[in-house]
Amino acid sequence: MGAIRAVMAHEYRRCHQSLEAFHVRAREGMRRRPSKERRIELFELYSSFLHHLYEFMLAAIELRHGPKKARDHKKVDGFLADEAEKVRKNRLDRIARGDAPRWMKASAHQQPIPASFAEALREVRNCVAHARVDRAGTGKAPSLAEFYRHHHAHALLLFEEEGWTWHVRDVEAFDWGRIEEFAEAVIGR
Repeated sequence: MGAIRAVMAHEYRRCHQSLEAFHVRAREGMRRRPSKERRIELFELYSSFLHHLYEFMLAAIELRHGPKKARDHKKVDGFLADEAEKVRKNRLDRIARGDAPRWMKASAHQQPIPASFAEALREVRNCVAHARVDRAGTGKAPSLAEFYRHHHAHALLLFEEEGWTWHVRDVEAFDWGRIEEFAEAVIGR
C-alpha cells in the first residue's frame, strides 16, 4: 500500500510542476508573441500536466479498486467522470459552508462536468503519451487546443481538489522509496 501512495504523491508532484511551468510560459506568451520553440514548449508542459493528472487518477483507481479496474478504459472513464463530478459537488459544498478560499465562486461550478470530459482526458493523454499522428495531424482524438477550450476548467478542478490530500508539503519526511533511491545511485549518497 505504501508504494502506490508514493507513486500517487510523485505523479501529483509531477503534475503540479508541469502546471506551474505551463502557467509561467503561458503568462510570458500573453505578454509577447512566443517563438515556435516556446509554443512547442507550451504544448509539452500542458500535455505533461494532463499526462500526470491521468496517471495520478489511474493510481487512485488502483488504490481504491485494485489494478484490474485501472486497466479497463471504460471503467477508468466511469471512475474519472464520477470523481470529477464528486469533486465539483465537494467544492460547491465547501463554498456554501464558507470553508473555501474567497476567490472560489459557486457560479463557476454550477454546471455538471460534461460526460465527454473523462474520455477526452484519456484520449488526449494517450495521444501525447504515445507516438500517435493525432498529436500533430488530424485524428479521432481531440486536439490539445480543443481539450483546453472545453475541459481545462474540469482538469484544473480535479487537480486542485485532489491536492488537498496528495500534495506532499514535507518532501523530506515523506517516504519516496525507489524514487529517492535513484538519486543515491546517481550521486552515490
